[in-house]
This record gives sequence, C-alpha cells and structure tokens, in this order.
Amino acid sequence: MGGSQQIEAKPRQDEGDRFLGEAQGGAAATAAGIERVSSLRVLGVILNDKLTAADHVIALLSSGSSIVYAMRVLRLHGTPTTSLQDMFRATVISRMLYAAPSWSGMCSAVDHVGLRLD
Repeated sequence: MGGSQQIEAKPRQDEGDRFLGEAQGGAAATAAGIERVSSLRVLGVILNDKLTAADHVIALLSSGSSIVYAMRVLRLHGTPTTSLQDMFRATVISRMLYAAPSWSGMCSAVDHVGLRLD
C-alpha cells in the first residue's frame, strides 16, 4: 500500500451554462420528477413566472366577491350591520393587507385599478 493513487476529478458543469442554454433557445435541463409550473403559492402569496401579482390579485378579487355575496345573504337573514362590518374587516380586508408590501410592488396599472391601491 505504499503506492500513490491519483483521483481523477471531473469538471462540474457551471450553473450559468444551464441558464445560458435556456436563454439561447435550448430546453433547460430538468430533473426527473420535477414539474415546471406557471405559478406558485408562497406563504399565501401567489407568484407567477412573469413576476407579476396578476394571479394573486385575481384570487383576491374572486375570494373577496364570494365573501361579499355570503355577507349579503347573511344581511337578508337579519345579521346586524356592525357584525357584517366586523366580518368584512376580519376576512376581506385582512386578506388584502396580508403581505401587501411584498406583492403590491409587482402590480400592474390594471391590478391597481382592480384593487384601488392608488
């Protein structure tokens, strides 16, 4: 066991080469079992592949309108106005304000009009 052994090192493919190949029109190398998605929910905020908040705004407006409809039904059944206002603040307003500093900067002008953030 007195002989010396040499270990042959294989050069690693640089991470930048993968992205460079993708930018030049080549398909990005994907690992088996990993699916490419167009949007992802991270801590309650929907991020899309274009880094805009459009998907998140659509989800907020959709859930907000459903809650408002439910509140109309409750009002028709005699729920007091103060209770309805408390429910609105606890549901719709809290959902809109949750993580707003992180996603509001990614809003387009159309999103600002839909949410009336201006």
